Amino acid sequence: MKLNVLAAGAVEAVVRDMVGSFEKESGHTVKLIYAPVGVLRDKIYAGEPADLTVVTPVIIDQLLARGLVRSASRTDLGQVGGGIAVPKGAPRPAIRTPEELKRALLAAKEIYHADPKIATAGAYFLKVADRLGITEEVRKKGRTAGGGKVSMELMAKSTAEAIGLTQISEILSVPEVELVGPYPGDLQRMTTYTGILLERTRHLPAAEAFLKFLTSPAVQERFKKQGYEVPVR
Repeated sequence: MKLNVLAAGAVEAVVRDMVGSFEKESGHTVKLIYAPVGVLRDKIYAGEPADLTVVTPVIIDQLLARGLVRSASRTDLGQVGGGIAVPKGAPRPAIRTPEELKRALLAAKEIYHADPKIATAGAYFLKVADRLGITEEVRKKGRTAGGGKVSMELMAKSTAEAIGLTQISEILSVPEVELVGPYPGDLQRMTTYTGILLERTRHLPAAEAFLKFLTSPAVQERFKKQGYEVPVR
């Protein structure tokens, strides 16, 4: 049996590493599509074949409003904050305070982040820029390429003085970039990623088993290594 799973890019590194264990233990195969949460929502709206999705609570509420997901299956998997990155080997700017982060962003020639139209991390970064009073400067230097991971991969190829901002889990999934640190102080905001079954699943027992697998100790430990805080179960 083949399960179709639509998963946020922020959980890709974890799910990609662990899904083989589920396939071996269960005998099911899992087809995974990773994308920013806004893209996943639109795929579900359009009728994309799917048994389960991993997105943010905001997206889940939108799906629930249309009756597309099973509310009783809603399961929080972990939460992760945003972070600041540079290409591997590049000087690491000071970012311990909001004022230091502001100076680092103003000093950079290029700023890489997820597309704010479709990705949680990208939309939040623009709010941070607004709070710092540098929205216009950030927009001029901004480089986006869909989701956070893709943006970090693009930054890794930059030859300019570059800085990147997205979910910590996405930064840690790209070996060619380095995590400088989390958003400082009250600029930090944790984002929860939640699994939920679709109403139209044709493989309910298998989908339930995969969602349970994502809450297993081994998978939750992998979430921790990827920068997540996980729920106490």
